[in-house]
Amino acid sequence: MNPGIVFVCDHNGIVLQVHRDDFSIFGGDAGNEHLSRYVAVSSKEAATRFFLTLSTDGVSISRPIEFVKNGTSKPLFCTGMRLRDCFLIFGTTSCSNLGPLISDILYPDDNPIDFSLLCEADTSADGRRLPDYQVYEDLTRLNNELVNMSRELADAQVELEMETDELHKEVQMRKQAEEALLLANKKLNLLSGITRHDISNQLTVLRGFISILKKKQPDPVFNDYFQKIDSSAQRISAMIQFTKTYESIGVNVPSWQNISNLVDIAVKDVALGDIQLVNEIPASTEMFADQMIVKVFYNLMDNAVSYGGKITTIRFYIEQSGGDLQMVCEDDGVGIPADEKEKIFDRGFGKNTGLGLFLSREILAITGISIKETGEPGKGARFEMVVPKGMWR
Repeated sequence: MNPGIVFVCDHNGIVLQVHRDDFSIFGGDAGNEHLSRYVAVSSKEAATRFFLTLSTDGVSISRPIEFVKNGTSKPLFCTGMRLRDCFLIFGTTSCSNLGPLISDILYPDDNPIDFSLLCEADTSADGRRLPDYQVYEDLTRLNNELVNMSRELADAQVELEMETDELHKEVQMRKQAEEALLLANKKLNLLSGITRHDISNQLTVLRGFISILKKKQPDPVFNDYFQKIDSSAQRISAMIQFTKTYESIGVNVPSWQNISNLVDIAVKDVALGDIQLVNEIPASTEMFADQMIVKVFYNLMDNAVSYGGKITTIRFYIEQSGGDLQMVCEDDGVGIPADEKEKIFDRGFGKNTGLGLFLSREILAITGISIKETGEPGKGARFEMVVPKGMWR
């Protein structure tokens, strides 16, 4: 006995034919009865959708429908196909049985079955006899399509497995390369840290001897030379400290950070004196940035204090431009000369080490944030930082 039911009904839901082994649901006298007689009330809607799909698409995915006989119910997973004048339906207790059922019914022993073996011929007076050759043509066409689809799927699966293997190998290679790079960076950082420490110690010794010589030198004319030597040693020390800071850029993964809080944290290390800080950035505003972003705000405020002249106020605020966020730091100092607005971001430009704004631009660039100076000379500096859409919230 087949692991399910096989029957044919017309487009109005009238059961026309039932496979001779499947009378367990329909009974021995089935024929010309409406399908609703056999479908449970709870499955009426599901059956309607099932046959609507068959009518429009020609085939249907497996859908559970509950059949009733003699007061007992039997849920079956049904699939089917639309033929020219009717629907051919297969139903099994498990989706995994559909394939064997269809194969066993339509192609026993790998040979297409004659339609007369599938359905008992209806010889009633109303002439509901199905055109066997049309049904067979439809089944053959559908079978060929299914075979071709099966082959294409098999080929696609093989290709996908090959691509997956290649992708896995590539991921493994990248992982190994990243681990090797990480190890190399650790070694370089250790080496540079040791070297930096040793050079700093030697500079401290050098400046100490310079101080002693300055006090004991017989001719005051050499004071200017000693001052220049000491100033040069200070710049070297500052540059070495910069390498330590620059080494840390991009080491940690960028994260969402509260902009207003960063400004309040950075200002604690700035000697403002009588200068007023106005932080108008909303407390809930965040941006996705490198974890050293706080140094950017520190550098902007420290530069304003150091080079702003008669400055009284430093102000931070934000403006939205399209989908981007424009973050502004401005002061009321002497401003930046027009021919220096871009040079100030170059490494080494400036009165001290010339590394602060260069470092700031590098930190911001990690997550695509740009910075430029747009203030009016003589009326104060204005630094605009543009945070791209998706990098702020």
